Amino acid sequence: MMHGYHSTTTKWSMRCGCCMKPEELTDELCSSLDNGFRKLQQAVDENTKVLMGTQRLMKTLFEELSAIKRVVPIDKDD
Repeated sequence: MMHGYHSTTTKWSMRCGCCMKPEELTDELCSSLDNGFRKLQQAVDENTKVLMGTQRLMKTLFEELSAIKRVVPIDKDD
């Protein structure tokens, strides 16, 4: 069974599994999974950096607000 993207004129990086040897399919699958996990790790790393930056910002804001509260008493009756 041939598919349109099996043509030698097209430039697809992956072939369908129906015309691949088992070891080729395994290699292709492992490579695809490896690339997927690498992209996932990059996304996790980026999100971790953003989270750490946000935590530092919140800590700084809390410290600044605490300092202001000590300098300017807040009247709770207002």
